[in-house]
Amino acid sequence: VFVRSLKAGGYRLGPLRAHVFARDGVVLVPYFEVRAYDGSIGGGFLYDMRNSTSRGGALEVDVQLARLHSGALLGRRAERAALLTASLHVRGKGMELEDLPGYQGWLEFTRIGRRVADDLLRSLDPQGANRGIQNTRRLLSLGFRPRRMRFVLRDGYFYPDIVLVQPWFSPVKLSGGRIAMGRIPIRMFLGRARALAAR
Repeated sequence: VFVRSLKAGGYRLGPLRAHVFARDGVVLVPYFEVRAYDGSIGGGFLYDMRNSTSRGGALEVDVQLARLHSGALLGRRAERAALLTASLHVRGKGMELEDLPGYQGWLEFTRIGRRVADDLLRSLDPQGANRGIQNTRRLLSLGFRPRRMRFVLRDGYFYPDIVLVQPWFSPVKLSGGRIAMGRIPIRMFLGRARALAAR
């Protein structure tokens, strides 16, 4: 499959290239790549609808995000923009938003700017109730940089695991570069996700 261009969220993407195989209720895309947000998104997925409805099949996705520009992706102003590199792996059953709490997997950023990381953490904890996230945001404001941000999806929760690099000038010492994080229920994001999907 080749698509020269397509539009998503008001932003033009493309070209898109993909290998697609479909047979006996199974859709396999072993490879796809699309130019997007000044970088590229690629990977593959499997959707198995055998012994289920078309919206209740088993889904497995592997995606790599390479050098995406966060300003284009998130609509951020230039001074808060940065390049993003990440990997995503999820698997579960069902295609409805309500099925998400049953999914398992992880999202890991290996390149993300300090201010963009702060934006992401604020969106995960808008009420400021997660002490680990708030402490991490304070360290980011003091010049600590994210070396890696990993979010494990399991049993209806996100489990953040963030490794920070301490700046040489900081008097604050962080043993091992980590702060203990509390889990975040996935269901708290479903309302926001429904609003985005309705746009």
